[in-house]
Amino acid sequence: GTETDLVLPNEITQINKYVFYACDSLTSVTIPSRVTSIGEDAFYYCSSLTTVTFGENSQLTSIGEDAFYNCDSLTSIIIPTSVTSMGEDVFSSCDNITIYCEANAQPSGWDSAWNWGKHPVHWGARAVGDYLIETTGQTASIIVYSGNDAVVEIPSTVTAKGVTYNITRIDDMVFDNCDSLISVTIPSGVTSIGERAFYDCSSLTTITFGENSQLTSIGKEAFDGCTSLTSITIPAGVTSIGEDTFYNCSSLTMVTFGENSQLTSIGKYAFYSCDSLTSITIPANVTSIGYSAFDGCSSLTSVIFGENSQLTSIGSYAFRYCDSLSSITIPDSVTSIYYYAFAGCDSLTNITFEDTTTWYRTTTYTNCENKTGGTSTSVTLPTTNAA
Repeated sequence: GTETDLVLPNEITQINKYVFYACDSLTSVTIPSRVTSIGEDAFYYCSSLTTVTFGENSQLTSIGEDAFYNCDSLTSIIIPTSVTSMGEDVFSSCDNITIYCEANAQPSGWDSAWNWGKHPVHWGARAVGDYLIETTGQTASIIVYSGNDAVVEIPSTVTAKGVTYNITRIDDMVFDNCDSLISVTIPSGVTSIGERAFYDCSSLTTITFGENSQLTSIGKEAFDGCTSLTSITIPAGVTSIGEDTFYNCSSLTMVTFGENSQLTSIGKYAFYSCDSLTSITIPANVTSIGYSAFDGCSSLTSVIFGENSQLTSIGSYAFRYCDSLSSITIPDSVTSIYYYAFAGCDSLTNITFEDTTTWYRTTTYTNCENKTGGTSTSVTLPTTNAA
């Protein structure tokens, strides 16, 4: 046949080998729960196949060798927990696929070369509404979001196959390029947000964290390219802001940190080109500001370091082209300012060093003519760029 979206009849109990061989018009197939076996090469060279759906409470037990050979449009598939036998190289030449297995670990009856192509595999996967989760014990990570809602409230718990799981992580790239997303609420039990989790969500304006959020880490590029985001309050438990986390969040005007923030590091390019950001108060526990962390924040007029700041290093280009910044006070804990940290800050005419015995006036890290603190003696600063 030439069907594109195929729903097999409920009476079907097995799919024999070669049945859909080279059906290059087939884009989706729904396999009913009663099917117990898929034969070898059953969907061989179905090059347009993008979606394979198994019925609820699937009874599928075996998938034959090369069953989905060269289905190179297939990007994901969920293997039911009932599957106890898997042939050799089932997904050969499926170059774009990620495999989600409901089983918590590889069953003993699966061929050792079932995934010969070494495609990404997630164990303990469960589909719950618009989410695909990966489970470990009683906790779960969200690994896929398939919805297109404008307002998303991530649940604190989900129930799959009669078991309730606590959501503790938003995995890498879960909401990547969700153009429809305007607002997201992240429950308090989430402890980590993965890399590129909300990358290029260009319509996202509001991020809300649950009360008493347990969040401790935000991965690199997590909110990179969220050009509509205007403000964010980072929970107190977050200890690091990764590389490129808020890169090019061009509408971001306000960043605040929870009371008694535990933040210790701001990664390189973390707020690069956030050209609407007007002020930032850096928590006292921060010890390092990375390379180009605030580079290109052209509206930044105020940088304040928390009382009893523990900051020790300011990376190269950290505040480059912050050309609205006119003054800054460097905490006495700082021992390293790397090259061109304040290059291109054309309005910066006053740098005050709290420790006047250590730091000296020099043109190495700024274009300023007038500074306070120290003397005019030239010194050699560290030459290695701080990452």
